[in-house]
Amino acid sequence: STMKKVWFLGLLAAAFLAACSDNDDNGGDEVKPGGGQVESPYLPQRIAQVKVFKDGEKSDSVCYYYDTRGRVSLVEPYKLGRYDDWAPSSCDAFLYFEDYLIEDDAIFFYNIQNGKVVTGYDYDRDKVKYEYDGDYLQSLQVISTFASYREDIDTLMMDFSFLKDNLERYTMDKNDHRFQVVFEYGNHANMLNIDMFYFLMRYVFYFHDLSGEVFWGINYYYRECAEEFLYHWLLGIAGERSACLPESMEVTRSDGDDKETRAYTCKYTMKGEYVSEMAILDAVGKEAYRLVFTYEE
Repeated sequence: STMKKVWFLGLLAAAFLAACSDNDDNGGDEVKPGGGQVESPYLPQRIAQVKVFKDGEKSDSVCYYYDTRGRVSLVEPYKLGRYDDWAPSSCDAFLYFEDYLIEDDAIFFYNIQNGKVVTGYDYDRDKVKYEYDGDYLQSLQVISTFASYREDIDTLMMDFSFLKDNLERYTMDKNDHRFQVVFEYGNHANMLNIDMFYFLMRYVFYFHDLSGEVFWGINYYYRECAEEFLYHWLLGIAGERSACLPESMEVTRSDGDDKETRAYTCKYTMKGEYVSEMAILDAVGKEAYRLVFTYEE
């Protein structure tokens, strides 16, 4: 609508002024979305591209771009076209402010306090509430008001339980439908510039094949708009991340009286300190997913 375009152009103008102000005040130092000059504790080479293979076939490819302060500024997915060629799809760009952040494609906002997202919402659809236990994300609640003609409000809950600096259990609930992952960890440090949990959520768990078997057909909207609810891990605003990379995962799906548990293991190919590939193997050792990482020069 015209009002929506005018509203967003106003935000872009504010973003431009804020960016100029940041450059004047802070020079070229890296600043987290919550404010404050920091040095990144993670490995210096940044992820440039991730290719995803499902059952041995390439299923996804995404490029990541960064601003002068090392923050993710653009995500560019590539999709398989009608002529078996991979072409850029719609991009998501991010605008940073001192106490909030905007994803400009879906016009989704994140309110930031002390470097952590506390609420998220978009122009007319959803609100997301975040709760923390200290620096660790404890719960995430998505409240959907997508259809204006509906009187009911859909709610999706995600709960996170940390133990010894690692995410021990992740649970997603909606009504009597549940999807839960229990993690065990090895000795590989989770030191890439983007939290590995984001890639697990985006490509494996969140409304993809595994959780989709529970939630698909229950709420089509959530599956279509999942990205908005994952970007806080991509952008590093979801609190403290797991210290290590997962070594194994036990996935349980329950839908009313039906319940199924599957076991997966993670196998990493390393180049020095960097992960070049992560393979996710099922209980019989068959590769379910493989993620291939390329880094900036």
